[in-house]
Amino acid sequence: MAWERPASCPWQVAATQDTNPPLSAIYHTMKAAAPPSMTQTFRSLKRVISDAKSGLRPRETYLTTGPKVTDKRQYHLYGTKMVSIGRTPARPTYVVGIIQQKHAVGLYFMPIYSHPKEFSDLSPTLRKMRTGKSCFNIRALTPEIEKEIGRMIRQGKTLYRRLGWI
Repeated sequence: MAWERPASCPWQVAATQDTNPPLSAIYHTMKAAAPPSMTQTFRSLKRVISDAKSGLRPRETYLTTGPKVTDKRQYHLYGTKMVSIGRTPARPTYVVGIIQQKHAVGLYFMPIYSHPKEFSDLSPTLRKMRTGKSCFNIRALTPEIEKEIGRMIRQGKTLYRRLGWI
């Protein structure tokens, strides 16, 4: 059976009809899988983070010292105490936040940065989502991961409270 060019395919067929399409035609006609809804992932993570906001200060933007401004959807939780860690000037302690990116929602969790040994029991699934010392790229959110993130945030709040940082 000979291969026939679909009408929507823009490349030209050579004078000698081949039985197999050229690779460029295969790649061109393949549909890319649509990424999961990052808006829904953002909303779900915001709900998980909001459940832990008691005693913390929620913000829709990141507290910054410079003129950096972003139009990305975001949500952050800060401590209410002004704390100076090391030689840094006193400011509210950053606890957790999310920023909606194009292909994932970035979850930024400071307690895992400052006290990594306290969070050594992460599931393999959540560990794979970790892209830095405190950053997780969440592309799809399952109920199990949602519960684990909630537990992780509660554990971080308890740790920071014990240290007097929030």
